[in-house]
Amino acid sequence: MNRQEELLEAAAAAFGDSRDPFSHDWLAEHSVTLDECGDLSGVISTIIYGYLETPPDERGALHLRGACRGAGVPKEVTAGAVASLELRRITRRLEASRSPTDRKATGKAT
Repeated sequence: MNRQEELLEAAAAAFGDSRDPFSHDWLAEHSVTLDECGDLSGVISTIIYGYLETPPDERGALHLRGACRGAGVPKEVTAGAVASLELRRITRRLEASRSPTDRKATGKAT
């Protein structure tokens, strides 16, 4: 894990604890330089914009990954849970894209 990732993880933990990772105390505790503070701010901004651009039906995977990471769930378990969530999302999209005739033929008329 590089320094930026370490600071991001510490900032995420601070936000999770309702603390401000840009407060003087937090920055001093983590020995954050002025350049690192600017970079951290930019990366967090990019992450938020990326989240806002993510289609709502895909945000569930982001929420799940974040919650699992925060709870210390092993990556393999998280990957399986995300794959299951994605499979359900894809299945719903496929079902929604089928014509009414196709749904009647399979007994799944709406």
